[in-house]
Amino acid sequence: MSQASVAAESARRARTRERLMDAAFEVFAEVGVAASSVEQITERAGFTRGAFYSNFSSKEELFLALIARGNAVWVARLTEQVEELLPDSTGTGPTIIDEDVIGRLVAGVLSGPYDLKLWGLVQSEFRMMALRDPALAKAYEAHRAQFERSLAPIVEEGVRRAGRRLRLDPLTTSRLLMAYYKESVDAALVGSATDPNQVLDSAHRAVADVIGALTEPV
Repeated sequence: MSQASVAAESARRARTRERLMDAAFEVFAEVGVAASSVEQITERAGFTRGAFYSNFSSKEELFLALIARGNAVWVARLTEQVEELLPDSTGTGPTIIDEDVIGRLVAGVLSGPYDLKLWGLVQSEFRMMALRDPALAKAYEAHRAQFERSLAPIVEEGVRRAGRRLRLDPLTTSRLLMAYYKESVDAALVGSATDPNQVLDSAHRAVADVIGALTEPV
């Protein structure tokens, strides 16, 4: 097989894998992971069972792939947002940015790569599966820990560029911000908020409220 053919096959396989993950995300959000089937996922994606099993050995493996993809998108978005909203001022002195701007930055990034409500539902499914399956829990925890390790230095750099510094270590700060943000989103979704913009605004205000407690001016 020529290099061009190998590249074309690799690209086709990558597209198939992405479509299967997109379909699984929708199905998991609608009916839950346990109640979903490989057939539902492949039908939604427009493929056969053979296409599924040529990419994933099980729903659980696909589940972990979704986590890895979502985490990678989050980290990439955070890096881009820091560069866009908080350009490095090294050599010219810090640019002082107030807590509200940092709150918008963090809330906007932590909103995740998908529809807020669907992502919240799938995240809940992830946690429930990990709680029920010890073997899956180890892999889930490894992904979560890696995500936090990737996020912490970016958050620290963003705060530095904002002319502030962390009161706590970067990893603890990142965990607190994520936990508070997720709780705020869940509360808004379970409550009366249905407009995604309204939910995000609520989360932004909540995060901004704690920024002052977690950072201080340089």
